[in-house]
This record gives sequence, structure tokens and C-alpha cells, in this order.
Amino acid sequence: MTRKGQNLISYYQSLGRNYKTKFVRKVASQCDISSNAVLKWVFGDCKPSRPEYIDILAKESGIPAENLFNRSLDENIEFYTFEDQIWYRTEDGNQHHLTEADRDAMRFIIEKFREFYPEAFSKQVSMNTNDAKRISRITNIELCCGYANATSVL
Repeated sequence: MTRKGQNLISYYQSLGRNYKTKFVRKVASQCDISSNAVLKWVFGDCKPSRPEYIDILAKESGIPAENLFNRSLDENIEFYTFEDQIWYRTEDGNQHHLTEADRDAMRFIIEKFREFYPEAFSKQVSMNTNDAKRISRITNIELCCGYANATSVL
């Protein structure tokens, strides 16, 4: 099945826990690399160094190679809070609790925050987008406290 409207991270997030593990292990085995390397691809920390790895990812996920790392497909994510937790709904309607492991979703929120609230964002000068705890903290401030209050908190 071809999944034209998804990218690699949205595909991975749509999988159940056991299927996520199976997917990562299968790709790692076919590429003869570690599972951690595959997870770095999935979460956008880096991209495969060889074209054949991209072909394997496309084949195993059903996503066209040109969409695997297409970040513009993330634009259709809805974020909301429920019972003091941050959740997000993907374009396919699936709902996910936002955790520190959802680095791409948090980066997306932060980029939007940076774009629309640059003054509040600039107050967080030492931000490192690879630091999951800091991303989680800023994300919680943005969504739970509201953008208007974030300026004073940051």
C-alpha cells in the first residue's frame, strides 16, 4: 500500500508499539545498521547516507521516497490539551499523547512558536532543539500556559 500523504515520522507514529519495533528491526537488518540509526532517521535527526537505504525505507513503509523526509506534510497536525496533558491529532485522525520521545512534533511546535512569537522565543537563548527535556518544557509552557504567558515564563 502506498501512503502518499504521510512522511516517515507520521507513518512510524501511526504504528502500534509492537509494529514500531518490528519496523525498526526489519529496516536495520536489511540495511545492516543499528536500530538506533534507523530511529535517528525516523525522528529526523539525520538522513540515510546511501540511496539504497532510502529505497528500503520507502519499500518497508509504503511511502514514496520523495515524501519520507518531507516536513511540509507535518503541517496538518492539531495540538490540544486534555486533563493537563498535551495531545496531537494527525491528518489521518489518530490521536497521540505528546511525550519527550515525540521530538519531531515538539520541534514543529517550537518552529511555529519561533515564527509567530519571536520575542518570547528569543528569551530562551540557550535552547538546544536536540535536548528533549528542554523541548518538552517549552512545549508545555506554550500549550498549557498559553502564548501570552510564555513571554514571562521563558
